[in-house]
Amino acid sequence: MKRTLFLAAIALAVTSCQVGEKVPDCVCMENVELTFRYHFAPTQEDMPIYVGSITHLLFRNDTLVGRLYVDGHVDGEGLLDPALARSGEGTRRNTYNLRTLRLSLPDGRYDLMSWGNYLEGTSLFEDAAAPGAPLQIGETLRKDVSLRHVIASPANHGTLDNCERLYFGSYEFDVVRNRHYSHTIDMINAHMQLTAMVIWGDGVTPPADLRDLRMRLSDTPTGYSQFVTDTLPLVLTAPQPAYGPRQAYEMVPAWDGNLGTISAGVSPLETNKVSSQLIGYRLRDESHPLLSVWDAAGTTQLVKDVDLGRFFETIGWARTCNRRQVYDILVTLRANGDVTVEPLDNIGWIDGGTISAAP
Repeated sequence: MKRTLFLAAIALAVTSCQVGEKVPDCVCMENVELTFRYHFAPTQEDMPIYVGSITHLLFRNDTLVGRLYVDGHVDGEGLLDPALARSGEGTRRNTYNLRTLRLSLPDGRYDLMSWGNYLEGTSLFEDAAAPGAPLQIGETLRKDVSLRHVIASPANHGTLDNCERLYFGSYEFDVVRNRHYSHTIDMINAHMQLTAMVIWGDGVTPPADLRDLRMRLSDTPTGYSQFVTDTLPLVLTAPQPAYGPRQAYEMVPAWDGNLGTISAGVSPLETNKVSSQLIGYRLRDESHPLLSVWDAAGTTQLVKDVDLGRFFETIGWARTCNRRQVYDILVTLRANGDVTVEPLDNIGWIDGGTISAAP
C-alpha cells in the first residue's frame, strides 16, 4: 500500500530575516542540514534498501514540536508551521528526502529522534505520562515518548506478530542565530531478527503436518522508552563507516521493562525440518528468550522451551552491545530428549536452499 507523506505542525514562529538582523527567533533559510546513513549499507545510496521510510520526532527544549514522515525515495518540501507563517514575509519551507533533512529552525535546544520503517499498527508511539494517549505536538515531553510492539496474533493466544525491521537515529543540537549546522546521523538496528531451523533428528517423530505450525519466542522486550528518568540510551563504540565523516558513538533506545511473546508461521523444508524468522525489539544481555514450536491453534506445545539466553551466553554472542542483532540458529531434537542449539553459519546447510537474513 502506498504510504502518504504528512507533516505535523511545529508550534514555533517562523519569520523572514537577513543575516545579522537582531530579531528574536529569527530564522535563516534551511539553517540545519542532517544526513542519514546506515553503516551496513555498502554505500550511502543503498540505505533505502534497508530503511524504506523515516518518522522524525523533533523536540525543542524537551517538548515535541514536530513530526515528519518521509516515505521512500520521495523528495518533498513543506511548511513545518504553516499556521504561523506571516503574510508578506514569504514562506519558510523545509526540504527532505530519505537521506537528507534540511530544516529552518529558530534559536533553541533541539533533539531529533528518527525511526526507520515505523509503521502504525505493528508499533505504536505513546505518551508515557498518559498511558494509551498518542503523542501531542506542543505537549509531549521527550522523556515521556515510548514505543510499543502492538500487532497481535489473535489466533495464537495473545502473542505478537513480527514487527517491522526498525532502525533508530538520534541527535541533540543547539541552533544559534545566523549559523548553519550540518551533521551525519547513523541509523542503528532497533530490531532483533532470529532465523531458526528446527530438525526432528533420528528416532524423533515429527508432526504429521508441518505446514501450519507456529514458532514462538517468549520473554522478549516489547517496548522502548526514548529517555526515561533512570536509564539513558546506551552509548556504543561504533566502527567507522567507509564513507562520510567519522562519528565516535551511537545511541540506541532504552528498554522500558516490558516483555512479551512473538510468533510467526514456519516454512516446511523437508518432512522433518521447518524454519521461521522472528522479528522483535532489541534483546539485552539480561534477556532470556525461550524458543518453542506450537500447533496451528496455539494450544499444544510441540517443542519444549529452549533457553536461547543460555545459548547466547555460552557461545559468546553479544546482545546489548550488538549493533546488528541478526542471529541464525539450528535446533536439533534428539531421541534421548536432548535439544542441541548451534549457529546455523557453522552447519553448512544446503538442503532446501539458503536462509535469507537481511539486516
